[in-house]
Amino acid sequence: MNLEQYKRRCDEFLTQSELKYVYETAKKRCEYHPEIADKYRKTVEALPVYKDIDEAIKKAVSMSQRDVRRYQVWAFVGKNKEEYYIQDYYIISNNNLILQAAEYIGMEQIM
Repeated sequence: MNLEQYKRRCDEFLTQSELKYVYETAKKRCEYHPEIADKYRKTVEALPVYKDIDEAIKKAVSMSQRDVRRYQVWAFVGKNKEEYYIQDYYIISNNNLILQAAEYIGMEQIM
């Protein structure tokens, strides 16, 4: 896939209903288990973060070409008064503990 295909996939996949589901379920998990949420949040905050999807995808692809591990782009979902939105993009390796942390705190894989 090239950059435009990834971006189109992201736009098609992350609808308001999908973003709402990711955000609201993560919010409930984090409210019920704040100590786990804090631990997972710290794990994710140590990862590379990008504001621009183009930059994140290019970096993930170049990292995957240089390294044996597969790198993915995950989006952190936020909410304002009217809608759900993508706050930041993170590059995550295929480490299961990190992937679990990302999903737990309200992130969605886009690449």
